[in-house]
Amino acid sequence: MCASSLVDVWRIGESMSAPRGYSLGWSSWRTVPRSWLARLHFVLHHDFCPGANRWVYWMKHPFWLVLAAAVTAVLCGVFVSPVVLILGATLLGLLLVGVFWPLLAVGGLTVRLRFRQSRCREGEPVEVELEVTNRWPWPAWGLRLSQGFRWGDKDQSGLTVAGVSGWSTDTIDAVFTPPCRGIYPRHPPWVETAFPFGLYSARKPLAEWNTLVVWPASTTLHTLPDAAEIEAREDHTSDRRAGDVGDVLGTRWFRQGDSLRRVHWAQSARQGRLIVCERQQPVSCAMRLVLDLDPRSHGGEGSEASLERLLRTAASIIESMHAQHAVVECVVGRTCHVVRSPASDLKRCLDALAAIPAEGLADCAEHGGCCAAGLRHRALSEYVLTTAKGFAALRHRRHWSANHHFIVVGAAATPMPDGCRDHEHCGCRPWLELSAADDVLTALPRRWERACRVA
Repeated sequence: MCASSLVDVWRIGESMSAPRGYSLGWSSWRTVPRSWLARLHFVLHHDFCPGANRWVYWMKHPFWLVLAAAVTAVLCGVFVSPVVLILGATLLGLLLVGVFWPLLAVGGLTVRLRFRQSRCREGEPVEVELEVTNRWPWPAWGLRLSQGFRWGDKDQSGLTVAGVSGWSTDTIDAVFTPPCRGIYPRHPPWVETAFPFGLYSARKPLAEWNTLVVWPASTTLHTLPDAAEIEAREDHTSDRRAGDVGDVLGTRWFRQGDSLRRVHWAQSARQGRLIVCERQQPVSCAMRLVLDLDPRSHGGEGSEASLERLLRTAASIIESMHAQHAVVECVVGRTCHVVRSPASDLKRCLDALAAIPAEGLADCAEHGGCCAAGLRHRALSEYVLTTAKGFAALRHRRHWSANHHFIVVGAAATPMPDGCRDHEHCGCRPWLELSAADDVLTALPRRWERACRVA
């Protein structure tokens, strides 16, 4: 510890951390209490050597503290007084029990995990069934599931078992609330226990488990983009509404105005009255949604990371367009998921969004162009979901046409680059923007409706 750094910390320099409500700058010294106790608090909580943490953090574990006390007691008993050997033997006994008891308890356990549903939304509680079999005659206490339910460095599972009787099989019902979208367990889960002293945590992989697909949270959008921007195509049809194109959905009685070409003559002769065929109707619109999943375009951690905000926006657009009988081509990496009328298409696309790694996809197709899935011949309006970093990189690649639109998530107001100010429909300005301070699920419906009306 050098004197200069100690003085800086003592004077509450810029590098220190302060409680909520206090300012750290020397110019804001008046906002910090001048008492010696406050100064001492800051000094004791300052990390002077962060680079050495990996070499000393292991000393925080109680096992090493008890071991050091036992070794000290044994040395004092040998060189000072034999009476201290009793304390050393007691501490060594505690270490042996604290290490071997968890190993013995976990060795006799067989744990199975089952989610009672296969899909849910982030933040929605899901019922979990744990089946724990104990083959030993003595009970096992303090069990916890770990590793498979972690997000970042924090374990969010909350799946714990107080105890299991000996020679028994218990079924425990629990509730798991996924903190973010993904496929859970994210890693092969383990059952662990540190009973009785917490000196050592023994663990064992689960014998069996199923998976839970957690979709991104979404909101409802009630507006379709302007019809001038989206092309209705007869090769995109809906089986939910009757029309004049596509496959036959069924038959009905003839109504005034029906075309004679739709009359089913065989059924009409059988029933003695005119019967017509109902066919599919063209969808109101079709659009392509390209997701910028490049790790270089994203930042942040946890559920508020820019990638998670982008995927919530994408899920909201896909589900709302599907509810309004539109066709959406969602480009995820180098795969194109086409969402038509069947609910299975929507589930498949949302499953793909849930399976995207938390760090993104480095191997992505070039954004703004059609991906490598053979889409270059299909003229659809293209909406690129990206961030401020991604937009700054993408807008300089080429001059975008009126058929391309950028939806920028988590960005401040982005100025239009020089040379593009005279183009009314230039894609160099975002079609829709959500700032970092906006809550996606709250602000998106209002911004989406405004963008659709203005466009």
